[in-house]
Amino acid sequence: MPVNDDIRAEKSKFKNMTVKEKLRYIWDYYKIPIIIGIVAVVFIFTLVKDIISNNRETYLSACILNSNYTYETDTTLVNEYVNYSGVDTEAMQLNIDFSMHIDLDAADQMSLAYQQKVMALFAAKEIDVMVGDQNIIDAYASAEAFCNLTELLPADLAAELEQKGYTYYTATYENGSTVPVGLYMDSCVRLKDDDTYQDGVHPIFTISANAPHPEHAIEFLRFLISRD
Repeated sequence: MPVNDDIRAEKSKFKNMTVKEKLRYIWDYYKIPIIIGIVAVVFIFTLVKDIISNNRETYLSACILNSNYTYETDTTLVNEYVNYSGVDTEAMQLNIDFSMHIDLDAADQMSLAYQQKVMALFAAKEIDVMVGDQNIIDAYASAEAFCNLTELLPADLAAELEQKGYTYYTATYENGSTVPVGLYMDSCVRLKDDDTYQDGVHPIFTISANAPHPEHAIEFLRFLISRD
């Protein structure tokens, strides 16, 4: 049978099918191109979305190290901070990373990779806030990675912290000077209610010495203590 006759026969058969039969016929004969097309559309959509996201300005970059969480969706802190700050997360990136868990005494690849990631963030000036247990903060404080909070914090916030009983964590530099670069957050109601850290862990809040958004780091600290 000539090709044209085959085509006419297929058209006639297709025309007399029910909608359900037509859908099944199309799927049976064209499912591979359909699947390829769907995958291509999803890939392009994801690629464009990533490009747009990466082009957005960052509002705040914070690392919450060795918390009870792995993903920011596991905690309510992120949504609460969005509501508190009013940041438009469609227009700006908000990077609050709960995923990194570092054991300085371990030599496993994951801990080493996270240590390298944190150092890369510091080197690229892409970290505003770090919160972690004292062993972690000690390691980075010795490299003078954090700012002097008594010089950075506004007077009203410093007074509020003192009134609420917060105490400073101090680092000793190579020249022998002691600098208040962190705040012990043991009494922070938000962190307690959110179960961010296990009992017995003494989290310390710090701001990077080269924080790209120090004003938002200060705002994040105000947010954390706002329920005390």
